[in-house]
Amino acid sequence: AADTAAESNGSGTSLNNAGGCLALWRFGESGTTLEVLGGSGEVLYTMVIAIIVGIVVMYNLGVLSFVEKTREIATLKVLGFKTSGIRWILQQQNIFVTGLGTAIGLSLGLKMLMMLMSSLSVDDDYVYRISPMSYLLAFFLSFVLSLIVNSVLSSKVKDINMVEALKGVE
Repeated sequence: AADTAAESNGSGTSLNNAGGCLALWRFGESGTTLEVLGGSGEVLYTMVIAIIVGIVVMYNLGVLSFVEKTREIATLKVLGFKTSGIRWILQQQNIFVTGLGTAIGLSLGLKMLMMLMSSLSVDDDYVYRISPMSYLLAFFLSFVLSLIVNSVLSSKVKDINMVEALKGVE
């Protein structure tokens, strides 16, 4: 059983951290407790949907990028690069873009959260805190999903028809 630590900011809001899961509670005027985010499955479902959407977006962007690079990949094959070398080049490009996009996305996401929470009325006093472990998990998960999608897409390098790819635009 995980220890449950609760904090209160003195305004009727309590923040529970049970086993690393963030729960936000807001106390109503009548003394009853309303769970806003926490132990129920809504957060898990939202995370699963976000991961699925992330995979679909990464795959679609990867396919688009691969199609745009088909001519360059065919040129590298004609110049004598091995398929494994071309896949390594594509992997390095993908790691760079994923790292940059994840870093920008996480920092802008935090700024948007702070802006959203500050725009709530004074009567709605919520406490929010994102642990560094959540950021590390998001960063790691983004890279793992990106590497999986890239490995699926880069396996298509060997199937490129060099003659068709190098033909001039008609």
